[in-house]
Amino acid sequence: MTTLDAVVASKETADRRPTAWQAFRSALPYESFPASPRRGTVVADDAGGIRYWAYIPEEAKRRPLPVLYHLHGAGVRWTWVRRDVTWIAQQQELAVEATQGVPMVVIAPYDPTHFSMWADDVRGSHSTAHLVTEVLRRHVESTYDVLRGRANTHIQGFSMGGFGAATLGLKHQDLYGTVGIFDGAMHDWSTFTEGHPTLAAEQFGGDPDVFARWSPWAWARRADLSCTPVFIAEGLMANFNRRYRDHLRGLGGDVEYVITNRLHDLRGLQRDTGLAVYQFMASARAARRP
Repeated sequence: MTTLDAVVASKETADRRPTAWQAFRSALPYESFPASPRRGTVVADDAGGIRYWAYIPEEAKRRPLPVLYHLHGAGVRWTWVRRDVTWIAQQQELAVEATQGVPMVVIAPYDPTHFSMWADDVRGSHSTAHLVTEVLRRHVESTYDVLRGRANTHIQGFSMGGFGAATLGLKHQDLYGTVGIFDGAMHDWSTFTEGHPTLAAEQFGGDPDVFARWSPWAWARRADLSCTPVFIAEGLMANFNRRYRDHLRGLGGDVEYVITNRLHDLRGLQRDTGLAVYQFMASARAARRP
């Protein structure tokens, strides 16, 4: 079996979660510290209840810019979120150079629970979604010179973050103009309870109706998909992402879908799709100009 055949075969069987070896391979990029972006700075800050890393392009000194919110995957450490932002920023800089386009401020909040699915939990012990959509957003708009409004505001996520980005982006269509999913852990109630029964009990009280309040599948049915285009990059979690793509398209959604030969690896996914996702967001902004 060739290397490519092996990757495809492993993707086709990744219905629930990566194997231990695949997860280890996917985590390796986080063990090396990437070079800093060339035309901007990565900084850490606190929005009053939620910490985050931000990439501020040099262009932000001269004019307001669009903003991209990035949600990290499960089990990620605080310092790893900085690597996420750096990889995204590096690919954005290349895309800006290639297209003579407009850079974006990148904001990546940190989930200290590590496994919230970017939802508010049923017990009220942590309100992750509220902190992102309300507290962090208002802080960013008052702290940085960013363009406001959904046309200039994007949300994306990796793995668990893809689940969260789809939910928050479709739940709050008044806030976010596009949704990006990078090898998303696009669970429905069946796969979530089978793969993560403890989390299902702790986060959602073991109740499918509570899960539905935060389900990207449910919010796709409730949303007006004609006004929120979705970009999906497939890595290891092929079946999760293909099923969600088909769900969106079956509801009339506008989905741009890119198949990569990556494992569950944000750095690799960014390298393969950085230009495509940048152009996807830029095109969505252009389409909404008066």
